[in-house]
Amino acid sequence: MTPRRSKKYFRLIALLIIVSMLIPGLTVFANDGDTDPDRAGSGSAESTGYLTPKKGPANLVFTITTPKLQFEQDPEGYDLIKLAGYNNFGVPGEPFLPHKVFNYALPPEFSFSGLTVKILDIQTEILEGSYNIKPAVADMTETGIVAEMANAEVETHSWVNLLPPGQMRKWKFARLDFNPILFDPESGEITVAREIKVEFNYDMASKAAEASLLADNAMDAEAGKLFDNYQSAKSWYQTTADQAGDLTSGGAPSRLVIITTEAIAAGSSKIYDFYWHKWANRGLDPILITETHYGGLTGQAPNGTAEKIRKWLQDNYITMGINYVLLIGDPNPATGDVPMKMMYPRKGLSYEVSPTDYFYADLTGNWDYDGDGYFGEFYHDWSDPPSGGVDLTPELYVGRIPVYAADYATLDSILQKIMDYEMEVNPTWRNTALLPMSFSEAGYDGAMLAEQMMDDYLDAEGYSSWTMYPQGSGACAVNSSYPSSQELRGGTVVRDRWAANDYGSVLWWGHGDPTTAIVGYSGCDDGTLMSSTYANSLDDDHPAFVYLNSCTNGYPESSSNLGYALLKNGAIGTVSASRVSWYNSTVLYGMFDGSTTNSGIGYEFDRRLNDYKYPAGLALYNAKASMTPISDTRLMNYYDFNLYGDPTTTIHSTSSSIIVADNAIHHL
Repeated sequence: MTPRRSKKYFRLIALLIIVSMLIPGLTVFANDGDTDPDRAGSGSAESTGYLTPKKGPANLVFTITTPKLQFEQDPEGYDLIKLAGYNNFGVPGEPFLPHKVFNYALPPEFSFSGLTVKILDIQTEILEGSYNIKPAVADMTETGIVAEMANAEVETHSWVNLLPPGQMRKWKFARLDFNPILFDPESGEITVAREIKVEFNYDMASKAAEASLLADNAMDAEAGKLFDNYQSAKSWYQTTADQAGDLTSGGAPSRLVIITTEAIAAGSSKIYDFYWHKWANRGLDPILITETHYGGLTGQAPNGTAEKIRKWLQDNYITMGINYVLLIGDPNPATGDVPMKMMYPRKGLSYEVSPTDYFYADLTGNWDYDGDGYFGEFYHDWSDPPSGGVDLTPELYVGRIPVYAADYATLDSILQKIMDYEMEVNPTWRNTALLPMSFSEAGYDGAMLAEQMMDDYLDAEGYSSWTMYPQGSGACAVNSSYPSSQELRGGTVVRDRWAANDYGSVLWWGHGDPTTAIVGYSGCDDGTLMSSTYANSLDDDHPAFVYLNSCTNGYPESSSNLGYALLKNGAIGTVSASRVSWYNSTVLYGMFDGSTTNSGIGYEFDRRLNDYKYPAGLALYNAKASMTPISDTRLMNYYDFNLYGDPTTTIHSTSSSIIVADNAIHHL
């Protein structure tokens, strides 16, 4: 720090400490190394009168009834089975059939060991006639680049499969994958499990759940939506303070922690204005910390900066009531000062790594369960462990503002833009969507995603959508079967449309690299859809939320990556892939909801952003938590797509304060 900056910095810290003594709930960390949780003023559960809740049962029995089957013909003439609320999936070469992951809350005393499931009763029916079900195909990232499978046994059909259990702050739960359809390819016969009764058995911990954890109600609203047995399970988690009503009747006030470095805190001229804005105008009770607070901690091996930051969050998120995390710094997983964590979802295969901020969202799982130094492996860290590995159910909602090469001027510009966006008094432009949709390969049309988004929620929310699809004039005469507002061509067509018109949200579909998204596919490339250099042409006074459904557009090692370029100019927040992302050509119109493909995550994120009116961080992590990846490529999609931007900003925000509530953000 320069002497002038140092004086300004400490004057501001002193002012904040004085004000914090006058205003209850305002928490400021001076950079003195003190990380005592009592500074948050939250106290322990015992000190606020919380009692141990009703003890949960030692086993649970559930009955699942299969909804009515619907049959359609896909474009190739195969029989496609659809079940309401289910998604189709299959190991490549096996039948492409519906399945659903059910989430069942377990008692807080559940010990994460010895969990088993058995079928008590099953009612099946063989359908009349013969059917022709398409075999599932492998996920792909670009034409001709197919996801190869690891050397693992492919399980034969099982009506139910137990997935690793999870934890969402105080809430513990089991994941059950239900496969209600059995298909015999030789005879064409279909057997349906009309009803199935299953029993969970598990061990109970030797001691009661911690009172301080049970007192935390930050995820109670989400629990009401996530767990299929919430109504019966909520009493196990209720404390004396909760028993007046339903846990989902209201949510905990939000709290934001800003994690950065001493150099950035000193070099930015806007970071403290931003801090005060979040407190005064958004009701977020912020905390600001730097390496002075987390740098001396001992986290998980190898105990790098990422592990130290995560350790600080693990130590403090409950006692300080933290809901949101904003990371401000260089995201490079190898050299960054506030890095993403490098994961290995496809260890030993092509495209094996993926940098992610998910590491800071799930604080209860062990991301290196097998201790081999390769974090986030699909096998050994996620799918194989019976419990305790990667969890994916968030404790916190995370976003970041990258800072490369001490570029504090750009950081200040982004911070000011966020403040202006949240204080906008006439945000009418935000009820508009720009949807440029290319083809991923011959015959696989991204327009299906836009059409389902409009049919399912954008039209109902009164959005004005501008669609751009290939209509036959481009390379290889690629032509969508859907009409569009404007033909999608490569070059500057999308840029020019966006520059001349303001949009609240933008979601595109196209192949990509760190700085570019393209129209078309290998052998039929029609040119640029959007590029980092185009971002400067956009209107930064009316920025959009952008989901970049492309490969590597959020590559954190490159300061020119497209996700960051748009955050600098044209976007208020971007969700982009840190490495290649994966699609599957069997996911068609009507199937993007609940799909863990790159486009499915985009659908679910955009729905929560625009329909549910969630802040961006909640929208992204809630979208992922509502589904479960059951292949290494889909797990990579979960790691890939990260938020560049403030996780507390919402497309419907005004100068009002926000709290997390039962189904949306309530404005006070």
